[in-house]
Amino acid sequence: MASPQISSHNDQPLKLYYTSKYGAIKKLDGTNYIEWKGDITTILNIMNAFEIVRREELEPQASNTVTGRQAITNYKKRVALATSAIRFLCTQAVAFCIRDETDPATMWAILLKKFNATSLFIGRNAIATQFHSIRPEEGERMSLYISRLQRYRAELQGSSQEISEKNLLGHIYSTCLLKVKTIITVLKQTTEMTIEALKAGLKEAEEEFKAEEMVAVVDSKSATGLYVQGRGGHGGYRGRGG
Repeated sequence: MASPQISSHNDQPLKLYYTSKYGAIKKLDGTNYIEWKGDITTILNIMNAFEIVRREELEPQASNTVTGRQAITNYKKRVALATSAIRFLCTQAVAFCIRDETDPATMWAILLKKFNATSLFIGRNAIATQFHSIRPEEGERMSLYISRLQRYRAELQGSSQEISEKNLLGHIYSTCLLKVKTIITVLKQTTEMTIEALKAGLKEAEEEFKAEEMVAVVDSKSATGLYVQGRGGHGGYRGRGG
């Protein structure tokens, strides 16, 4: 494995990156454990050492045969490669946590215990922030918008940032168009409001609007008062039974 180097990007030193024959890889800095684990897992697999790190491959038993000695030598070589890979792919501050370790499996376990939870917490915070910033895209069907929100909600399930159905419904209502707010208000009067009921009601409304070939009608005098009208001359969403 190549010795650690300092790379540069845009004329700025990248002390958080390790450059080797496998490419430039961001070191574990305490906040990027998930990303780091994926990168180093690839490298350890290339070295044929990942099973050693996971304690799935143990050191061969001592042997006086040529084959046995070669197996032990090969195993120790892969242990050394895994140890150096893990150490070099950590920042100085993180490497301090494993400074006295020479067993890659022990090093792996220490880093997992210390940084996995932190990384997950930071990642969940980012997901929660993204959820609250999501808005419907122009021309996007509400069913697809709700599905996007549900994917973010699923990633936070069971965490301290978990999003309740009530909060999901509230976010949908607060971010949707006025026309959709009207539909939701009608639905609330006719059914118990759940995500599935909302999706079904909105789908029905969208199909009805499409079937009626809605047109925009503008007050000819003031060019204001834009509203939606169907073939029957009724503006807005009629609701079930309307």
